[in-house]
Amino acid sequence: YPHSPHRSDYFTVYRDGDWKVIYHYFPSPASEGSHFQLYNLADDPFESTNLAQQQPKQLAKMMDGLIAAMEQHEALYPVGKDGTEVRPTASKQR
Repeated sequence: YPHSPHRSDYFTVYRDGDWKVIYHYFPSPASEGSHFQLYNLADDPFESTNLAQQQPKQLAKMMDGLIAAMEQHEALYPVGKDGTEVRPTASKQR
């Protein structure tokens, strides 16, 4: 299940057809300071162009799918400094 810490950057990946979204719980330089990375793998198999800003409707659709899949699988979430779970949301677009 693609949901784990990776070099201290907590993220979750969801794929639907040609689309792939990466949700970063704690934005970092690796995620260009954003919570979201969105790619069309048919057009961009090397994930060089983040479409999150250009495709807000597709991003929202993918985030809905990611959240639903995580709930279905009863995924564990990272915990913030205040001790509360950090859950993905589509409302943190940057």
